[in-house]
Amino acid sequence: WMLVEGIYNARGGERYIQIGNFQLCDRTSRKAVTPNRGKGVLANAKKSGDAHLDPDRTRGLRRRLLATQAYVYVDAVSLINLRGSAEVHVLLADSACASDTGSPAALDDLVLDPAFDNNVPTHRSTWKNASGGTPDLLEGHTGIYLYSAVNKDHREYIHTRLKERLDPCGIYAVRMRIQRDRSYGYVVDRIGVAVAEAFENDRRRDLLPFTPVWEVHGQGVVDPDGWITLCGTFAASNCATNLLIGNFASDDSTTIVQRDANGGPFAYYFVDDVSLWRTGTVEGCALDCPEAIVTAPIVEDSLPPTPRWPLRLYFDVNDAVPDDELLMVAEELLHVMTQVPGTRVVITGHTDASGTAYANEVLSKRRALAVYSALTALGVPANRMTTMALGSKEPIATNETPEGRALNRRVQIELTVGGQ
Repeated sequence: WMLVEGIYNARGGERYIQIGNFQLCDRTSRKAVTPNRGKGVLANAKKSGDAHLDPDRTRGLRRRLLATQAYVYVDAVSLINLRGSAEVHVLLADSACASDTGSPAALDDLVLDPAFDNNVPTHRSTWKNASGGTPDLLEGHTGIYLYSAVNKDHREYIHTRLKERLDPCGIYAVRMRIQRDRSYGYVVDRIGVAVAEAFENDRRRDLLPFTPVWEVHGQGVVDPDGWITLCGTFAASNCATNLLIGNFASDDSTTIVQRDANGGPFAYYFVDDVSLWRTGTVEGCALDCPEAIVTAPIVEDSLPPTPRWPLRLYFDVNDAVPDDELLMVAEELLHVMTQVPGTRVVITGHTDASGTAYANEVLSKRRALAVYSALTALGVPANRMTTMALGSKEPIATNETPEGRALNRRVQIELTVGGQ
């Protein structure tokens, strides 16, 4: 017997527990206990013969079935409340910022654009996406999700370069205002600030590998009626030039509460008025920054934003099973459809020109329906999606090369609003 255990953050309202392997067959790693090669061939043949010749027909059938299955026994299933209380505590303003001194003078603030006034156009903003998510760099504030009910431990983060590097002996204050978007269904108890000497966006949607220097945590879920001010202090301890904001804790370490079963599948918050400034020096500290490090230059992002739509999923030859990228697609669709209620999704299946026109049309339909079914299972509203099958009629690359045919074997996902 082996022990299998974990932590689950209850959303509220759950009444049943289900146990099993919830992955598709082609998404599950599996291995034969006795491989059908070498000496294993004889051993497997003997087991098969014994099962077929078993005088007890019921037992023989059971033995033959077990020979084709990964079968386990389950025992001693427990579900224990670790919190000890059903009451959900809400973060209060006095706890969120016990001694608010207000925003610092502009000359003292190390954040270039505290109020997100330069977010539009996005590519000129000093605030950047710090993950594989799609934070909303809106005019005057920014929106990020701190939890995703679609994919475990998926996050959005934002990042900006500071006006100057931090002094490792310095004590700094941080202040921001946040507000929950109530069109989304979840609230959490964590949001934090991390500082880093170097940062490069590797487009991951998972947790960023930074320990926050300051965060709101354990004082109740952040669910204010309007804007709420968060503030605190920290000792720098390094020569950081980068500031990052988000939830740096895993789902298992975050208190997550579902407020609205009909809301979007995220804990989504607006962020505004982010400031960071020096308030003192750590007594007795003798740390210093290497001379080679100079004040961080602010490099304007000269690359235009990459267009996201239409989005394409690619398939192997004669394959109609979408890959794991569909999870990120579902997450992004749910985000857009919650933000823009009139959004509809058109899913179009395509093939290369290898088969007959009829076979290609059937295969493209299978691909489109497979994506439609998977997105529906992941929570995308079925009544806002339609499918089309075009076979090999609209290639985007040549069908004369393997590389070109691979690009043509696709499902294309497009968004429309009001028929446009």
